[in-house]
Amino acid sequence: SSVKTFDVNVSIFVDIDTPSEAYVFSTVNIAQTKISKSLLYDLFDLADKRSPQKLCHNIAVAMNSLEGSPFENRIKRLGVAGPKTEPTAITQAAFVNALMKYISKEPLQDRDLYMRRKKPLPYSGRDAGKYIFRHFLIDERDFELTDIIWNYFTAISQRWPDAWASDNDGVMIRKTNGFMAFMRFLKICYQELGKDVPSTQDFFEVFHGMDIDQWEFTTDNYKPGSSGEGALFRRLKSVSSF
Repeated sequence: SSVKTFDVNVSIFVDIDTPSEAYVFSTVNIAQTKISKSLLYDLFDLADKRSPQKLCHNIAVAMNSLEGSPFENRIKRLGVAGPKTEPTAITQAAFVNALMKYISKEPLQDRDLYMRRKKPLPYSGRDAGKYIFRHFLIDERDFELTDIIWNYFTAISQRWPDAWASDNDGVMIRKTNGFMAFMRFLKICYQELGKDVPSTQDFFEVFHGMDIDQWEFTTDNYKPGSSGEGALFRRLKSVSSF
């Protein structure tokens, strides 16, 4: 049988560095054969330049690996549980996505600026109030942003210790919808406190006044998915002092 000639599109990247190779690989595979978004974010560990993705990835790694963290062994790296990962762990992608929403509205654009040795600009107007942690990216205050997330969820674990420590499938406070609801509430809490880096005690005082029982955080009350997330977020707002 005869073979007809045909054209093949080829892209050639000259002098591309390893982080960029990893980024191209992940982008192509995300668009074609799906790969885990947690793997996508993990590839930013190879990058030698700053980016919102790398910042959020580094915080997720720190929160998962450091002793005493409220998320110690509770974040699934690469989207799958490791040998030490607890049953109710959230994915790295969930953690990164929730935090990135407070840092950048155009993460790829910010990354490209850093790649060109430029620095992203602060937001103004409504965006300044929406992206509450952007200045931590721009000012390279990674440790302080980590402290905020650490302090916030430590306060939650202290306010509802039994629910937070529970691995019962019916308890959702540490599951994805519980985590996402508390991350949504974080913006309200952070803005109302009015402190650059609130302490665990600052956050605890907010939660201490909330009339929510330990065992209200169940999948019966807050269903898996976005509906349960939204319901818990509204509940937190309704019982807060803000």
